[in-house]
Amino acid sequence: MCSKKLAVYVPSNIPLWTQIQKGHLTLQSQVSDSPYASFPPTPDDRYLEYEIWVCNQESKSLPEFHLACAKHLLGKPNGYPDPILIEKPIWTTWAKYGKGINQDQVLDFSNKIISHGFEISQLELDDMWTTKYGDYEIDCHKFPDFSNMIEQLRNKGIPLTAWVHPFINLESKNASNKNLHKYFVQTASGEPGIINWWNGQGYIIDITNPDAVHWLREQLDGIKKHGVYSFKFDAARVGSKTQELPILIRTIDRASKWVEIGLQTLIPSSLNLSLHGYFWNLPDIIGGNGYGQFEAGEINTLPEDKELYIRWVQANTFLLTMQFSFCPWEFDDDTVKICQDLLKLRSKWVNYIKNECEKAVHSGIPVIRYSIIHKYSISFRPLWWHLETLEAYKCFDQFFVGDKLLIAPVVYQGVKTRDVFLPEGRWRDHKGTIVIGPHKITVETPLEVLPFYEKLSKED
Repeated sequence: MCSKKLAVYVPSNIPLWTQIQKGHLTLQSQVSDSPYASFPPTPDDRYLEYEIWVCNQESKSLPEFHLACAKHLLGKPNGYPDPILIEKPIWTTWAKYGKGINQDQVLDFSNKIISHGFEISQLELDDMWTTKYGDYEIDCHKFPDFSNMIEQLRNKGIPLTAWVHPFINLESKNASNKNLHKYFVQTASGEPGIINWWNGQGYIIDITNPDAVHWLREQLDGIKKHGVYSFKFDAARVGSKTQELPILIRTIDRASKWVEIGLQTLIPSSLNLSLHGYFWNLPDIIGGNGYGQFEAGEINTLPEDKELYIRWVQANTFLLTMQFSFCPWEFDDDTVKICQDLLKLRSKWVNYIKNECEKAVHSGIPVIRYSIIHKYSISFRPLWWHLETLEAYKCFDQFFVGDKLLIAPVVYQGVKTRDVFLPEGRWRDHKGTIVIGPHKITVETPLEVLPFYEKLSKED
C-alpha cells in the first residue's frame, strides 16, 4: 500500500519476487527456475496472480482506504490475549541465560525479579530444556525436579511457559522411530525430508497432517502435566495468517544495537505487523538478544550500553506488551529506578490500552474523539493515521495508542532533544504543558524522559 491510496495484493501461494527501483514496483513469479527446491510445477500451477486495489472516492482518507482493504483481505481478531500479558511484563530466560538455563537459574531469576520490585505476567523457559531437539522429554540433569520448580513458581503467582518448535533433530529418539516418519514433511519420493535449521539438522512436523497434529498435541499435553501453563511456538512461519486469533505474535529477533535490526526497527516492525492485521504483536526482548556478546551456554549478565537499554524500555513502554530478559539491576540503581518509573507510568494507562484492544475487536464501537469512526479499527497506529503529510509518512519513531496517546521515544544514540509532530487538537505533555496542534515542536529528552502526549477533549 502507498500514500496515493493504492494497494497491491499477492496470494501467499505465489512464489513471488519483488523489486522497488526508481519509483517502480516489479513483480515476478519463479517456479521452474527458482533457486529454492520445490515440487515440479504442473500445468495447473498459477505462475503470477495479483490484485490492485484503488480508492474510488477522493474524499476518503488513507486510513479509511487501509481499513477497507484490511477488512476484505486480512480479517480482524475475534478477541485479544490474556489481559495479564498487557498488565505485567513477560520475562524470558533467553537472551540472558541462553541454552545453559537450568532449574536453579530459573528459580534465582524469578527471585531477583521480585526482590527488585518488578512484576511478572509469565516466565518463559526458552532454549534448551529438553534432552534433544525433537524429544519432548525434560532434561533431568538440568531440571532434576521440574514439577517442583513449577510449583515453587506457581506459589509466587508466576505461570511458566515453554519454548517449542517443529523440528525433530536427527540425533533425537523421535527421529529414529520410523513409525513417526509419516508425521514429518515428505520429499517427492515419500521419505521425510531433512532440513538445516539454526540448531542442527532434522525433520519438520507436518502440521497439514491431522494425525501429525494429534501426535504433537499428545507430546505437549505430556509437558503440560508437569504444570506448564502455555507454549511459545517458534520457527516455520508459525504465526502466518493468524490475524483472527487472540494470541501474541512475536516480532523477529532484534540485535542489541541502535541501527540495522536494533532499536530503530522496533516501532516500524510493530506498526507494520499491526497494519497487516497482527494487532497483538509482542515486541522482541528489551535491549535486544545480545548476539555476539556471549558464547552459547554462558550467562549474558550485562548488556554493553545502558543508554540503549533505557531508551529501549521507553520505546516499549506503551506498546502492547513488554518482554524483559536482561535485567535493569545489572546496570545500576539509576537504571532500576528509571525502569520502575516507566512501568508505573504504563500502569496508569493500562486500562486505556485494554479498552482500545476491546474496540479493535468489537464492531460498532466508535473510537475516541477526533478519530475516524469505523467498525474496524486498530489500537496501535502510525503518525500518518492522524496527520497525512510528507513528514508524517516518513516518520518512523512516533506512534499512537488509540486516538488519545501520542508516543515519541528517542531511538538515536546521544540525543538530548527531538522533534515531535502533533496533529490537530490540544495535547498535554508529560510535564502538564498544553500544546495546540497541528504543530512541530522540539522537546528536551534527557535519558530519564519519555515524551508522550495526551489528547484533551473540549471539557479538559
